[in-house]
Amino acid sequence: MARYEGPGTLAGVSEAGGDRDIARRRPNITTAPNDATRVTVAIPRLTPYRAGQTLAFLLVTTASGILSHDWLMIGREEPWITPPSELQVDKDGQSRSDTAGKKLYSPLIEFRDARTAARFKQQILEAIRRQRPEVLDGGMT
Repeated sequence: MARYEGPGTLAGVSEAGGDRDIARRRPNITTAPNDATRVTVAIPRLTPYRAGQTLAFLLVTTASGILSHDWLMIGREEPWITPPSELQVDKDGQSRSDTAGKKLYSPLIEFRDARTAARFKQQILEAIRRQRPEVLDGGMT
């Protein structure tokens, strides 16, 4: 059987070793799944933005290399994290609203379940505590 070597294949991966060869070359920034010290996200950019309950915009990176823009940190007393979303617009380009007049947004990132979402958002808050503790202490300008 011919081996496929087109787009999407990994250069230099031996057929016998497969992903194991890549895993040995990749830096290990995670540990066992149940390890409480596991680092899975980082915040390379945090842009303070004080308006209403909004505290900051975040750029989030994952251990796998995914960059995700426009996460929000919201809440003065106890901050929480919301994933990026996009304002819904109608065919005429006007923003859509629900029956109460609240603007509608579509999520740009979704999680398979609430537990996964909560765990990921908690990891973002932990990364902020490690990298920019003054943000959560009210020292952000």
